Amino acid sequence: MIESSKSFISGLKYTAIVAKTATIAVFNKEASKKYLLDTLGSIPGLSAKAAQILSMKLKPDTSQAIEPMPLELVKSIIDQECPKLANDLAIIEDNPKVASLGQVHQAQLKDGTVVAIKVQYPGVKEQLKQQFALIKSSASFGPPKKFKLAIDELSTYFQNSLLEEVNYLGEAKRQEEFRLAKIEGLPVVVPQVYFQYCTEKVLVQAFENSMPLETIRKFWPKEAQWDCAKLFIDYFLKSAFENKHMHSDPHPLNYGFRTAQESGQYFHELVLYDFGSTLRIQPEQAQTLYQLINKRIAGEDIIPIDYLVHLGFDEEKLGYIANKLPAMLDKILLPFCSPGAFKVSDWHLQESFDAILGEDKWWFRTAGPAWFLMFMRAMQGVLYFLDSLDQAVAFQPLFKSLEPQHAINVPHVKTKQVSTASLSKNLNVLVREGNLDIVKLKMPARSVDDLENLVPEETRQRIEEQEVNILELKAEVQRSGYLPQTIFETQVGSRNYRVWLS
Repeated sequence: MIESSKSFISGLKYTAIVAKTATIAVFNKEASKKYLLDTLGSIPGLSAKAAQILSMKLKPDTSQAIEPMPLELVKSIIDQECPKLANDLAIIEDNPKVASLGQVHQAQLKDGTVVAIKVQYPGVKEQLKQQFALIKSSASFGPPKKFKLAIDELSTYFQNSLLEEVNYLGEAKRQEEFRLAKIEGLPVVVPQVYFQYCTEKVLVQAFENSMPLETIRKFWPKEAQWDCAKLFIDYFLKSAFENKHMHSDPHPLNYGFRTAQESGQYFHELVLYDFGSTLRIQPEQAQTLYQLINKRIAGEDIIPIDYLVHLGFDEEKLGYIANKLPAMLDKILLPFCSPGAFKVSDWHLQESFDAILGEDKWWFRTAGPAWFLMFMRAMQGVLYFLDSLDQAVAFQPLFKSLEPQHAINVPHVKTKQVSTASLSKNLNVLVREGNLDIVKLKMPARSVDDLENLVPEETRQRIEEQEVNILELKAEVQRSGYLPQTIFETQVGSRNYRVWLS
């Protein structure tokens, strides 16, 4: 067992596991391992539902390292699991799409109905339990231990989520709930489930065609890409704050777009697949998050730690970084607080977290409740779509179009409280020669993140000759949490250069 554990933990360094044969034993083992590897990231003890968020990475793994099951094996599973489906099946195509823990085949029933059949790898549930136990046992070292990761609580939550995903009857029920819970005005398609053919290991649904991300990115015109990007954000916000039931696994293989069948606000339809992972948001959670975003859009002063603790974050852990929470919140909510079109590639969220917190970022990463990690994971999938298309979309008007949530009272916590009023609002640049102002600029404080490019190259060289390192100064400002301060002031020849935050 020890050698097996070491081998598996060592395997976390790799992003995929290649299946060598088509035997059932290999499918059990390799499919389970690959799924956990794809969804675990680098933090022992967590599934990708948390790890992808904790690492602040947008890009998912879209590789298909697992060889698909042979068609004969698929047919034998269908025969065993659902004789009725086997009897009613006319054609099943042999070019499957490999899903997380199974594969999907397009097929046609004898009555002419075109369907998509998802078949689970044999024995994968048992293998998941074994592999998850090995992962959990390794969480006694490194950042998880140092920063007090609530491994038992999170492991239980995510293990239960994993086991829900391998029960296709539960997935079928959730998929039908989504199909019936339409959001008015949004052209979202959820394939109909044929429950008479579904079992715990086989799911049969209507075949709904759509174009995947890569096709849209390479071949669709920019106007169409923008329409799809706006629709995706709109759906994410409305499902979170109005329906309060979200598709929480927006992997690029789990959605697609196609031309809308009816005219309306959008010219395209969003087609959703794979409802193994969904998230129900409690009304108070939605109200708290809505109020937090809404107040920041309005420019109101708030105390971030109060809202985060009310959302379920660990107060003790946040206390270690309380003075930097306003700057972090400012970065996280940047898409919503930007009044115009926002491009994800300009966000640099992961870099911002590293710059502001350094190693202390783990206090924030390990403080979040499991549901919030799932929420952020869903949001990251949408952001990855925007980033891949390089589309700029205005988040703020879409947020303001939501049905307002009830106002709630967010109590103050006992931990040190630092409000967003502590943040700088302006970056100021003043160049004087004698009593004459040569350059006098005022810009948003967040412009300091691009400080090295704001200073002309020739001027920067002359300033750095005075032993003023622009990059180091910028890093110090970020680590301070963007507090008001003089960034630098120096004399070069007859000119005085001063840059400060106010």
